[in-house]
Amino acid sequence: MKIVTITFWVVGILLALGILWIALPWIEVAVLNSFFAKEIATDADLPWAAPGRKARYYSLKSWDWNNGITGVAAWGSSSWNKENPIETANKAFAFLEKHRTMNAWPAAGTFETYSVYDQLQPSDVHHQDYDGNTIVTYTQRVAPYRFFIVSIEPTVIVMQSALELPAWHEEYVQQGYSRDSRWIRWFMSLPERQRLPDLVWLRNPVEFGTELPRGSGWKWFSPDIDQLPTDLSLAENGSTVIPLRRGQLKFRPGESGWHVVRE
Repeated sequence: MKIVTITFWVVGILLALGILWIALPWIEVAVLNSFFAKEIATDADLPWAAPGRKARYYSLKSWDWNNGITGVAAWGSSSWNKENPIETANKAFAFLEKHRTMNAWPAAGTFETYSVYDQLQPSDVHHQDYDGNTIVTYTQRVAPYRFFIVSIEPTVIVMQSALELPAWHEEYVQQGYSRDSRWIRWFMSLPERQRLPDLVWLRNPVEFGTELPRGSGWKWFSPDIDQLPTDLSLAENGSTVIPLRRGQLKFRPGESGWHVVRE
């Protein structure tokens, strides 16, 4: 009986050590990200995170079987409240898709992910995974807008009308993804440190910062305060305000466009 008990305990301890060894990289990454996230010095114009305070960049760790521990960037108001910028943007456009706001934008491919809809429609292509979760085939879009993340906590995205972009992207595809197309020339003209590439929902890059260019046809939306795209009247002779739960965003005209402040 004692031998059986001892054997049981030895096997249990070895099993526990094996599980700990497998989980150790995730534990290490979680500890590093939670307690030792390093702030990254940057000259990028980051969005607002609170009244009078912009977001900060942090260096985080990621781990997978193929690459081991690698570095990734995150932004947030503090080392305790941060996320990958791509996640910020993808959640914002998932909010638009949930309300089917992007249906009128030209299609540019498909992808699959978990359902974001409150209710499926007969035209939705979907299936159930092994756990019973609904997986939907979504349409990736090319939007006739430029997008600027001007705030996180809450996330606020400003949209500027750019009706030419879907035609430029179609031309880019028809030309065999030419590096000399108007789409690529425009994309490459955007400062790399002020844009997010490779979104799930859009082919458009999403820009960020507190300086907006001149232009017309402005709108704004926010997934965090459940605000769908609505008109934003930016005038060259006065300030425009978006009220938030904590403070407000004020759009002040300048020589090259509008400067966004959070008060």
